[in-house]
Amino acid sequence: MRQFGSNPADAHLRKLMEDPHYWRDRDPAYVAMIQQGFKDLYDNPSPQARAAEGEAANEMGLNGSRHVQDSVVAHVAPGEIVIPLSMQTPELMRYLSDKMGQNLEKYTVGSGYEQRNPTSGLPAFADRPLWEVKAEITRTLNAIVEKKLKLQQETDPNQRRAIEWNIYQLEQHLEELYAEEERIERNSPEI
Repeated sequence: MRQFGSNPADAHLRKLMEDPHYWRDRDPAYVAMIQQGFKDLYDNPSPQARAAEGEAANEMGLNGSRHVQDSVVAHVAPGEIVIPLSMQTPELMRYLSDKMGQNLEKYTVGSGYEQRNPTSGLPAFADRPLWEVKAEITRTLNAIVEKKLKLQQETDPNQRRAIEWNIYQLEQHLEELYAEEERIERNSPEI
């Protein structure tokens, strides 16, 4: 049950078919290239196409009644825990929110804050590497220093307030980064 148009390669093949070499000249090499493109597309569908196919099968009940609500395919790693909606009590969600803060959104399917796997484009939910968090801490500290230097030179009261607000936001972000750094270090296996 392949849906034409669910893969970026579909649009590329359609574009190639608009070329006169295909529709007017019927150039054998050009036609063969397009045929091979469709064969590859059918034999090796993209993760997005597979997800769409799985979602359609879920909606039709082909995967059983427990999977009807499934609509997202994601990258997860061994040891990560997925909490079904039926188990997400207000108490549990409050506890997780207290522990994770805004990071909870990063681990919530469909929140829009999920990471993306760079190869497939599908949602991914792993912690960032520690080096990446430390690099962002360094960039944020540098930005705070730059803003504080700018604040010392600024004379316009409105501009000063805007810079102070920006510094406050950066400091809040820095606190979140320190908490993320601590959580990653605490939960990382000893090397």
